Amino acid sequence: MKTFRIENTISGVVVGEYPAISEGDALDTMARDAGFVDHADAQRAAPARNGKLRVTEVGVWPMTHCVMERLGSQATEEDADKVIIFAMTLWREQIADGLGEPGEEAAIERIDDWLSNRTYEWRVLWEAANGDVSARDHVRREAGLPFTC
Repeated sequence: MKTFRIENTISGVVVGEYPAISEGDALDTMARDAGFVDHADAQRAAPARNGKLRVTEVGVWPMTHCVMERLGSQATEEDADKVIIFAMTLWREQIADGLGEPGEEAAIERIDDWLSNRTYEWRVLWEAANGDVSARDHVRREAGLPFTC
């Protein structure tokens, strides 16, 4: 994942920096932080003129490097991003199934907390993200989720 800086081009105010896969995902995260469903929802409520928001890639998200290190020397940024996206999917599913804390929300900024609570090596999560059936069964059971193919 990358880190994107979003700024108001008129005032020069930096709205924030957001870990995301794309500029659109960063805009969605910014909108959710402001209480909207996504960027399109925010645009319906308070349309921003074209060019009012500038989205700039400012680097690789530090969590990507952390996951790469945990996966091992051969891991790429793409491997780490795949693990992070898969972990977010599992976390959201846990919450939807009532397995989270009251009021808990799956937020990409806190994925490190979710990952640190795993009882298996992160490489197992990488194998699961890449379709290994045994690994998927393992990580889903550990998360309290039923196995699905």
